[in-house]
Amino acid sequence: MLDDEELDYHYNNAYYSWKYGEYDEAIKSCDKYLAYDSTNEQIRAVKADTLHSLGDLASRRGQYSKALSFYEQALRINPRHQKVIDNIRIMKTNRGCFFAKKNNHRKALTYFNQVLRQYPHDLSALRYKGTSHFELKEYAQAVACLEKLDGIPLHERAKIDAMLAEAKAALSKHEESSCGLTRVTSSSDTVSAPHTPVVNPAEEEDKKQKLFEAGVMQLAERKFDQALSTFRKVLQIDRFYKPALQSVRTLLEHQAITHLQAKNYLLALQCFSEVAHHFPDDQKAVKNLTQAIIMRAKYFMESGRYENAHLDLLQVLNYNPDHPEAMKLKEANITRLVSHGVYYAKKHDYVVALKLLSKALELEPTHPLAREDTLTVLERRDQFIQMQLSAASQLVDRKDYKAAVDRYDVVLCCVRILPIRWLLLAKNTLKKV
Repeated sequence: MLDDEELDYHYNNAYYSWKYGEYDEAIKSCDKYLAYDSTNEQIRAVKADTLHSLGDLASRRGQYSKALSFYEQALRINPRHQKVIDNIRIMKTNRGCFFAKKNNHRKALTYFNQVLRQYPHDLSALRYKGTSHFELKEYAQAVACLEKLDGIPLHERAKIDAMLAEAKAALSKHEESSCGLTRVTSSSDTVSAPHTPVVNPAEEEDKKQKLFEAGVMQLAERKFDQALSTFRKVLQIDRFYKPALQSVRTLLEHQAITHLQAKNYLLALQCFSEVAHHFPDDQKAVKNLTQAIIMRAKYFMESGRYENAHLDLLQVLNYNPDHPEAMKLKEANITRLVSHGVYYAKKHDYVVALKLLSKALELEPTHPLAREDTLTVLERRDQFIQMQLSAASQLVDRKDYKAAVDRYDVVLCCVRILPIRWLLLAKNTLKKV
């Protein structure tokens, strides 16, 4: 039975061990706490964050199976952990791409299928799955995947369209050849040419009108998802049919706004991307897309995901290098990282301070403020450590060992790796206590 003081100790030890990168120690304290109280949300959150950090560490080391195991454990503790959900999806997609590059497309497809079972509209998984089927000459499956890629960025559209056209042509040729040559029963024993089906324009027009009318009826009945699917089928017959285009745009923009209000930025971006694909020269469509990306970047900044925010802002600046809000937010994103680093340095929490400043330099290596403040913090850290070690040495000379140990604890909180002579000095002091 643990008392309140022991529970507080295990919680604080778990939190600070996770914060300073001592993940094994954090897991031990979490497990001890949870053995007594398995429903405490705060300690469960710390354990999920620790497992997420272990997954990130394993991923950086190339231990993908181990990383995936950590992510899945974190997800069992906190099924709504968005960072873990995103990492699992991205990791499985990346593993599929790895095998696809090795021409092991069968293995790649297993990973893409795993992603699509949970996220049926994931554009990256659909694209790479379609490409793998294309390389395997499975043209029907390739067409089925590639036709769903309405929301991909404009600069990638041409390549997808070319692959889709080639797959359809190969599929059509295969279907014709599978019919075989028809043998004519005549005395000359001649062979007829393969029959190519002729599309009747009047029938196609009639089919298009019926589909559009069905979509309008579904719209009137407020069956918006069904209506959108029906209008998309109309556009497969005639991609320039204005009434269907406008209906698709209205529905997609309505869906995007709903997703933005729910902070589901990925789905909102897919909707706006599809609109921009259908209306590439429409300034409003492009503006809506870039604005949605900026909103997601702001959300990432507010939740401390500065690297994700930076990538989103770069995407906007690729569309429009002079976009004023994106340029302003990019600078604010770096400045916020730097200011947080300086804040922690003033509290002598140099480990966190230098992590934040290092991240700022990773995102913008030539940023003058980040470079200057990093050098300043390193100098202050070294001065502070020397001051604490000098004070500890004097306390040891006066045989005030407990106070000396407190000084060494302060130093240990500043840096996790100390020169061996400092560690030996601290160890000898502890022995005397």
